[in-house]
Amino acid sequence: MEKLFLEYEKICNKILKKFCEKHDFDIGEWVGDEVGTVAEASDYSVDFNDMITDLKFSKNKLDYIRYYDYCLENFYQKLPIINYKNWLKLQKNGTN
Repeated sequence: MEKLFLEYEKICNKILKKFCEKHDFDIGEWVGDEVGTVAEASDYSVDFNDMITDLKFSKNKLDYIRYYDYCLENFYQKLPIINYKNWLKLQKNGTN
């Protein structure tokens, strides 16, 4: 079982590295050493699911930055926040 978890951590670290390379971020560190959760990359806190979504569905390297700004703005205004995948779909359809 331990081998399986080591493989999982390696894959998570590869995904984090690819995400950081795509966005020209400093290679991130997992918050609390909890691999596969949230990483600090440059000045961003990035959820692992958002990394996967970005690498699978976003061609534009600025999409994640725009989504991050959207999340911060909505958080401070106490507005709902949709997930990154749905946000990308709305952007593709021209809805803001």
